[in-house]
Amino acid sequence: MLSTFLYNGKIIFIVALIFIFFNEINKKIVWKIKWNLENALKKIEMLNNIYIKSVIKFIISYSIITYLVSLQEKYKFININLDQNTSTLAISVLTMYGIFYAFIQFLIGYTLQNDKDKCWGISKTKFLVEHNIEFKFFNSILFKLLLIISSIVPFLKIDTVKFISTYKNFIDNLWVVSVFSVYLLYVLLFIKSLIIMSQLFGREEKGENFLEYDIKNKIKKEYNMHFIEGYKHRDDTFTERLFGRIKNLNEIEKFEMLREIIFYVMNDYESTQLDCFKKIKDDKKIMKGKKLKAKYMNESKKMKSYICCIFENLWDHIQKEKNNINFKDILNIYELKYKILFNEIQIYCLNDAKKVIEQIYSTNKYINNISENLSCFQIPEIIWNKVSNYKELIELNSSISKMFLREKYLDINEGLDNNRWLEEYEEYVELILEKYKEFYNTEEKESLKNIFGIYTWNSSGEKIGNETQNIIFQYIINLKYDSHNKEYVRFLLKELDYKYTIIFIFHMMLYSDNSSKLEWKKDIVSLKTISSNIYSYVDGDLQSNSEVICELIEKNTKGHTGKVNLIKWIIKNIDSGITEDIINKCNESEYITYAGFLKFKYIFLENDNYYFPFMFDNINLNNFKQDKKGDWRLNFFKEILKTPKLLKEEFFDYHQCRFCGQFLNEDLPEYIYEIDDFRVFYINLYFKIDEEQFIHMIEEDRLLVQSICEFLILKIDEEEYSYLVSNDEIAKIFSKAIRNILDNKNSKLENYIDDLIDRANECSSRQIYINKKDRIIRKIGNLIITK
Repeated sequence: MLSTFLYNGKIIFIVALIFIFFNEINKKIVWKIKWNLENALKKIEMLNNIYIKSVIKFIISYSIITYLVSLQEKYKFININLDQNTSTLAISVLTMYGIFYAFIQFLIGYTLQNDKDKCWGISKTKFLVEHNIEFKFFNSILFKLLLIISSIVPFLKIDTVKFISTYKNFIDNLWVVSVFSVYLLYVLLFIKSLIIMSQLFGREEKGENFLEYDIKNKIKKEYNMHFIEGYKHRDDTFTERLFGRIKNLNEIEKFEMLREIIFYVMNDYESTQLDCFKKIKDDKKIMKGKKLKAKYMNESKKMKSYICCIFENLWDHIQKEKNNINFKDILNIYELKYKILFNEIQIYCLNDAKKVIEQIYSTNKYINNISENLSCFQIPEIIWNKVSNYKELIELNSSISKMFLREKYLDINEGLDNNRWLEEYEEYVELILEKYKEFYNTEEKESLKNIFGIYTWNSSGEKIGNETQNIIFQYIINLKYDSHNKEYVRFLLKELDYKYTIIFIFHMMLYSDNSSKLEWKKDIVSLKTISSNIYSYVDGDLQSNSEVICELIEKNTKGHTGKVNLIKWIIKNIDSGITEDIINKCNESEYITYAGFLKFKYIFLENDNYYFPFMFDNINLNNFKQDKKGDWRLNFFKEILKTPKLLKEEFFDYHQCRFCGQFLNEDLPEYIYEIDDFRVFYINLYFKIDEEQFIHMIEEDRLLVQSICEFLILKIDEEEYSYLVSNDEIAKIFSKAIRNILDNKNSKLENYIDDLIDRANECSSRQIYINKKDRIIRKIGNLIITK
């Protein structure tokens, strides 16, 4: 008993394995046959016509029925007794289908009540029912005809009609085949209904990916036909139908359907392009024959125009919809567009790399300038607008890099001129930098080398290429001056070779030709901060690289030889002390003054080297050449006071002390009567007007100019200037001068003195604080009232 059971168990096990094995093989074979058949039929254009398809189906269906009737007449393989009550059989058939109709009603109710029943606007339940052979036959005209024959023939007396009675045998056999077919279909429908019921109730638990896949696949194939149809008619059939179809979908499904259909259709067309490449490569007739060449080029021209229009319509639609399309999806569509159009240009150029590059970058485009935007650097505005963080910027650049390498590969192989793409690349870099500005101070930012390393011409990719560095530098010098851009400029210059920092400083100091650059020229402290990036390079390296720096300056500026020679001189003397030759050179130069030279020293010297240059002991004032613009010391003060805050810096504060002690410690010079800014006197520690000098000015009939008067106002609280109050004659003159100033300015005393003190504090480390200010106001107020 046990041995028999084991023996039978082995047989059952082996049979089961064989069944599973052949079942799996059968699935793969059937799938492969189906796939190959679909592809073969797709290539036969005639079979893609819906009317021709219907005619073919009609012929096949009616041929099968006719053949079955013939077999029934000859072999009687269907056993139905015609002598019994055939009308009962007909009514039972109708009853069966009435029950089936109740099942259909259930499906309709289920579909209407289920909110999740639709995929891309199609009911999943309806698709499940309609896309079965049994249900398709159930909905066919042939089935309806068979059902009519099955139901009506039993109630007719064929013998009584002479012209029909001749065909009685055929009609009886046709009725038998009809009843059998209708009955067989019902059995198949009943089985399929049970399967559908099981699928419907099991969808929630098992998921419905298989069903959604089938629905989407059907719609994709449908739009692939619309794509071909639109190309034939040269119209917007494809996009119009697509946009119309997605209009009523929810936001998530809208772009999902749009994206997947575009990718399906274009990837399918790419396989056609690959076949075309193969033909061009293998068929020598194409390369030699003018007619074949013209045929390929003409078709490619039309197709490229058609595809361009599709993507233009697509960008317009996406912008108008303003839905939540993520950056990744839009970038993928752009990559697809580039790939397909690039392939199409290769087909047009018959794989001639030189012609391909010319078509992409030359101004003579072959389709009414429609390929004008094919360059990988011409990115649609909608993509730039979607970049919302640094990672997306890197992703965008990585994608563009891959496209560029494809062009670059052709370019290198043909030895073409790189200037073809450089102009468009410059615009692209500027756009990248504008976007990068939004993220450069975030935690996830990375070096610019991670963005632009791909464009270097060395294999390491660690350094930004020279072409790119020049473009970035041009972008930097054209940035508008403001607080945010100041930080960004410093950051960008750190990413470039240190020589560009030096060039930037010289450019802003010597080539300021607009208001923005003039602001940089005034902001010496910021230029000093920028220069601090390169102190480790400048030490002992600036002079040795002066020729290279000057070459870069000539390349990146529109200056002339005089300024370039001046830059060489500044670099040569940047580390040296102040000498008579240096001051004379500054006085003679058209482009630099002594104050300007000092600013260069301040910018490039580290804090530890501040004090050594200002040893003026061996300088004789008599050896200085006369400056055509007036006293060079006065000009120095006037220029340095254009940036008053600079005088509070340790470097300039120390210089002021040494400079005034060496060159301005004499008695009152004549030029003091020409100075209209009291700060020239205030910042000079050695400048004093004692009682005797004041009386001398009065005796000489010198008017008390406003600048001297304002200087004395700020000094009135100091003991050595007490004579301004104690000496009645001086006090009256001083008081009258103050009243005249207040009248001319139409200002209150407190407001006027507040302004003076603010201006004085702005340019001096010797601050006037509130207590001293109150004493000055009180003394001046008493002076005006009493005198």
